[in-house]
Amino acid sequence: MPNCPAVPAKVGHARQPAFCTPRAGDVTYGSMSRSNLQGHKRKVSMTVLKQHHSPGMPAEAYDQVAVEAMPSQSKADGFIAHYAIVEDGGITVIEIWDSIDQHDAWFNEVVRPHLPPDTPEPKFAELHNSNAK
Repeated sequence: MPNCPAVPAKVGHARQPAFCTPRAGDVTYGSMSRSNLQGHKRKVSMTVLKQHHSPGMPAEAYDQVAVEAMPSQSKADGFIAHYAIVEDGGITVIEIWDSIDQHDAWFNEVVRPHLPPDTPEPKFAELHNSNAK
């Protein structure tokens, strides 16, 4: 897999190169990869869209986690937006973050402890463009 392509530092800003060299053992989501390896280079400000489907999670269970998580999420470094939808017998969360690393720092501390161990990993995609009111 080649180095990651140039990506915007922030949506709507000039494009800057991303330094991302996936290595053996990386987990890849769409065009993005995540690695916990020492020395792995990845641009910190890579604006991403996260999709995380939790099959079988009732809306009530999501609501219990959300009421606890949202206040800290609003203050988390790199957080931009959060949406949740009920679909396919579970909950799908869609979020926008400045980087995967910033998402992971918050998610692993605040949300992951409340999820069943068999919950699938989130998928990330690099944002090419966005527009909001």
